[in-house]
Amino acid sequence: MTTPRPSLARAAGYTAAATLVYLAGVIAGFGMVSLFTDTEVVDEPALGTLPGPIAIMVTGALFALGTLRALDRAGRGDAAAESWAIRILSAFWIGLAVLAGYTVSLVIALVWNGLDEFTPALVHTLLRPYPWTAAAIASAIILVLLPLSAAALRGHTPRRWYWEDDETE
Repeated sequence: MTTPRPSLARAAGYTAAATLVYLAGVIAGFGMVSLFTDTEVVDEPALGTLPGPIAIMVTGALFALGTLRALDRAGRGDAAAESWAIRILSAFWIGLAVLAGYTVSLVIALVWNGLDEFTPALVHTLLRPYPWTAAAIASAIILVLLPLSAAALRGHTPRRWYWEDDETE
């Protein structure tokens, strides 16, 4: 039986925490956007209340998969994962995956409930601020998370803080 790499186990822990932060951020972000724009998150009354939470679960799963991949790559000490360009690219791709997942899940729900026109539903979903809010929150979390966790995933955490060595007290 093989044991998992320490960096993968830590990456899974960071991914779980980041996914919870993402889901909380999306719920708060959607609430603020709904308040400021005076719109509903899912504005099609025939859909009911289920497609919105399903779309958030889909985006949460996509966010978790992208985050785990990015953190595992950073934890292996991959030199390319250290560059800011790769970090920004990771944030872009994860944000794009979240945008696509949110949009596709709502459009599938619209088509499932009898909407025959795919293009107007897609355009209507993309013109609303909610998928863009979910993508922006995902990208922002990844941009903050990757630099903070890269050293910790490789085990380069200090055993003592600099102020603990002060013997003058």
